[in-house]
Amino acid sequence: MKIGYRELKRDEELKACVALQEEIWGLDPYNVTSMITLTAMTMDHPRLGLLMGAFDDERLVGFSFFLASLEPHNVYGHMLGVLKEYRDRKVGVEILNVSFERLAEVGAKRIVWTYEPLESRNAHVYFNHIGGRVLRYHTAHFGVGGTMHQGMPLDRFIFETRLGVTPSLPEFSVGDALKRYPVADGRMWPDDDGLLVQIPGDLQELKSQDMDAAGQWRMRTRGIFEDYINRRRYAVEGFLSGHEKGERRSYYLLRAREKK
Repeated sequence: MKIGYRELKRDEELKACVALQEEIWGLDPYNVTSMITLTAMTMDHPRLGLLMGAFDDERLVGFSFFLASLEPHNVYGHMLGVLKEYRDRKVGVEILNVSFERLAEVGAKRIVWTYEPLESRNAHVYFNHIGGRVLRYHTAHFGVGGTMHQGMPLDRFIFETRLGVTPSLPEFSVGDALKRYPVADGRMWPDDDGLLVQIPGDLQELKSQDMDAAGQWRMRTRGIFEDYINRRRYAVEGFLSGHEKGERRSYYLLRAREKK
């Protein structure tokens, strides 16, 4: 499989991008980014945004969408999506790398975006392939419906990365991390300098099988993240995922910004 990457400009490419939003996230026509907006964001003068596509031959299979900011040298990462059958093939990582090259050419230095805190695939890409940190946790960040969400609140991490920063891969396995750090799970609220917070190994699979269980993960981790990140000002510094006892287990590593 040879995937090509290029900026989306033509009407048929923008229409394919709208259709991809519906397919990937189950968005209805009211919530997708429209052709009118995409056309404005892909103008050459003035430059308002960057819309990059991943193509298998001429089929659009993924895209990234970045918006200009009123803050100098800052860019907002609005969307990153890849069709299900093309995930786990580094298409998301490559489309980001190509996008970052374009953004650096026009003077961007820092990118901020939001992502689903319970999504292990995204966390792995952002922490272990891109590099960065979580700034805040926002509850019900998007008031969006759709077939994928079924009433589950769309909480989001506010994540930042600086162009040119080399990501640091986890120094130890999930098993080693569990021996080294306590786990904050809603029953235990450790006050250690470092701690772990578990998330589902595969959120999309869980949602397809048991939306109630997915919603329970949301509410349990919401309280933990709000307390440690927003109130105690812990930083989310890493992400670990691996198979333990026959199942995939995924954890964020949080550290206190100031020694207790």
